[in-house]
Order: sequence, then structure tokens, then C-alpha cells
Amino acid sequence: MAERENYLDEDVGSNLGIRLKDDIDMNELRQGKGVEFTIDEESFAPEESSTCFEHSEMYRNSELYNAADSDSDDADETSDLTPFQRMRKKMVNVTEDGGVMKRVLKPGMGPTISEFVTQKQEMEQEKPEEERRTFDFDDIQVAYHYSGKQEMDSEPFDVTYLRDSRPQKAHLNDEFFLGFRIAVGSMKNKEVADFIISPEYAFGTMGCPPRIKPDATLQYRIEMVNYWATTEIDAYIKMSRESKKLVPVCKLVKLCSKLREEANKLYNSADFKGAAHSYGKAIRILDNANLQNDEDEAMQQRALVKLYLNRCQCAIKLAKWDQAITYSNKVLEIEPKNHKALYRKATAKMKFGDYDVARQIALLARTEYPNDQSIGKLLSDIDRQKSEDKRRERLMCSKMFQVTGENKNEKSSSAPEHLDLIRKFQESTLEELKLNSASYTGRELDSLAEAASQLNLTVQKNKEKEKWISLTIKKIS
Repeated sequence: MAERENYLDEDVGSNLGIRLKDDIDMNELRQGKGVEFTIDEESFAPEESSTCFEHSEMYRNSELYNAADSDSDDADETSDLTPFQRMRKKMVNVTEDGGVMKRVLKPGMGPTISEFVTQKQEMEQEKPEEERRTFDFDDIQVAYHYSGKQEMDSEPFDVTYLRDSRPQKAHLNDEFFLGFRIAVGSMKNKEVADFIISPEYAFGTMGCPPRIKPDATLQYRIEMVNYWATTEIDAYIKMSRESKKLVPVCKLVKLCSKLREEANKLYNSADFKGAAHSYGKAIRILDNANLQNDEDEAMQQRALVKLYLNRCQCAIKLAKWDQAITYSNKVLEIEPKNHKALYRKATAKMKFGDYDVARQIALLARTEYPNDQSIGKLLSDIDRQKSEDKRRERLMCSKMFQVTGENKNEKSSSAPEHLDLIRKFQESTLEELKLNSASYTGRELDSLAEAASQLNLTVQKNKEKEKWISLTIKKIS
């Protein structure tokens, strides 16, 4: 029996709006034979059918929608109730007055956010008073998804999955109205739950036009992806400018010391970019500290010196020589003889090729710390690098003027070309250029001497019986 297959099954054909009247013999197709088929015209989709994006379809496919179980089991018993009234029958009160009610759809783990805040507050009370941190819901960050719906509406007014598949992130008090904040506070990590929020805990008699009507009762389905406590540094950064002014410098120094320790760990794990970012964050905090007296300033400056030095070292590791010089200069403004800053600045100057300045800075560092072997090694590196650069320049100039033995007896180059070559020597850092007859013909040496004279350079001719021995060209000092 020939193998026969329906090219479009009923479901796919239905989706595409086209179906075939008869089956296709796939064996005939494989053997290269032609196959005739007839389209079922009745299966054509209506002209008004649209392939545009349907919010409701995506919502129904989202985890938030599918997390709910149906209330159809007891629909007959409660047919005289509204949908929200039926939902309330399966919920418990979050607030005493029932203004916020809850039903857990997927249990979470660990403490609720409210319990977590209470635990953190108790832990803070056990610390010495000067180290205590005021901890509240503002210090909690959450990652979550939600859908929001009004009673009798066929579609939700907001679904986070439609805006971004990634969870929303916010501090608990950022943009949350009271009922939503209470609902989220009752949740555990990884929990999914339904909430009914009364108007007095939502948007009241005004509503939130155009999406939320006046006196609207809202149903939210919330998925708590994760929550965590913010660090003290994050809490400080989030403060208003006026609140930051009230934070004592001594507390900021302690905060930045912790941040520096975290950055040190990143540096030790070779994450120099991450370490540089953390050092920079601590620097910005201390730079903007509200100094009340000389003691505050001294405390700030001592902390900044350590941060500047570490940030400078990161710049060296990242080959950001200009940044290394900037941060070493910041240290030297506070401590002009700081040998670490001098050493790192000299290193950056050497990498820039500014050897004379690098050597002067390194010598100053050695004057302050004569027994520091690393400074002696740096001086040797500077001298060696300078000599190597000069050797490379001489080699480059030699290649510019070099003439191969095959070309020695050829007609010499024109004077303009020699003039161009002498200009290159004049622009280099070499003090003199020595050319000999082993590499150049007499006519070429004459032309080069003339070119040097035109550029007001010192020319020393070494001839024996009118025969060229060598030509030395020097810059006029």
C-alpha cells in the first residue's frame, strides 16, 4: 500500500486558514513524480482575520495566569456572587479589616518580607549603638511579576510579563500604593499569590484614570521572584541630599572601609575593572561628605588616600596611564611625599615614554625611602627602557638612510629626498647622526651634507684626499 500522508493536519490547516481536499502521496513526491492537489476553498480564513499581537493570548500563556486554579467547581453554589466575592470565600485577611485579602497559589520559602524586616531590626538592636542601622521596608529590594485586574473587566489593566519578561525590581516603598505594599510584605520568597485589595487600600474614590475606575476593588496576582536587604552603601546612595548631610563623617568612613574591603577581594581575584568601580563609588561618597570641622576633614583625607592609591593601582593594571597619574596626583595633594603615589606616578610616566620626568619622580621617592628596593628597580627599568627606545630610534634612522650594496653605485637620490630624510632626523630625539662611506656613495654624502646645511644643522665632514670617510650631522644646541 502506498504511503500516504496529509500535508496539513486539521489543527495546522485551521491555524493557517488553508486545507487540502485530498491526501498527498508522499512516495510519489520522493520519486520525483508530480502530484496534483486541490485546495479546500471552504477552509480559507476570513479576510478580516488578523495576525497582530493579542494581549489576552500572551496573558493566558503567562505563568501568572496559569498559576491559578479554577473556581468552576463551586460556581453553581455561588452563582449569585460576583467573581471577586467568590474569590474572597477562599482567601484569608492580611489586614484586620479585610481591606487586603490573600490566597496562596504557590507556597514560598523562608520568612515573609515583614518577618525578615523584623528579624533585621532585632539584629540591629543587638549591635553597639554607634554601629546600629535604621532598618525598615525602605531597605528591602524586591524582584517580582504581577498582573492587575478590576472586577467585571475581561482583561487585566497591567501585566508585567507583557512589558518585560525579566522581573521588575524596586525598593519596597518606591512606587507601591499602600495595599500593594502590604500584600508584598506578606509574601515569602518564590511565592505566588492572589490578592483582593479594597479601594481604601488602593486608589480610593479618585481611581487612577484612565485605567482604574473610581472606587475600584483590585485583584492582583503577584509572583515574588526574590527579595533581599540593601547594603548600607545602597541605602546611603538612595538618600536625599538633605538626608546625606546628616550622616556623620565617621559613619561614612566605616561604610567606605567595608566597600574598600569588598573591592580588595575583587582586585585579588584579578577583577580589576570591578575593583576600580567599587573604589570609585567609595571615593565619590567621601568626596561629597559634609565636613563639620578639621577632625572630620582629617578623617576623610586619611580614608581618601587609601582609596586613591588603590584606584591608581587598578588603573595601572588596566593600562590606564592617564588615570593612574590623576589618582597619584590626588594622593600627592594630600601627602606630597607619599612613596607609593610617587612610585605609581613614575611608573605611569615611564609607560607614557616621559623618561626624564619619571626618573625625577622615582629619585624623589628614593630620597624619602632609600632602602625600598622596588624604587631602585624602577629606576633601572626607566634607564633600560629609555636606552631601548633610543636604540630603536637609531635603528629606524639607520634604515631610513641605509642603501644596499646593490644600489651603492647607482645614481644618487635627488637633494629634495635627502632633505626630507634629514628633516626626520631633526624631528627625532637623537642628538647626532653618523653616516659613513661604507653605506653611502660620495655623491650621496655630498647631497646629505648640503641638506643638513640647509636646515641649519652642524655638519662635520671627514675626508681623506677628497675621498669621503664619514659625515656627522649634529643638532645645534
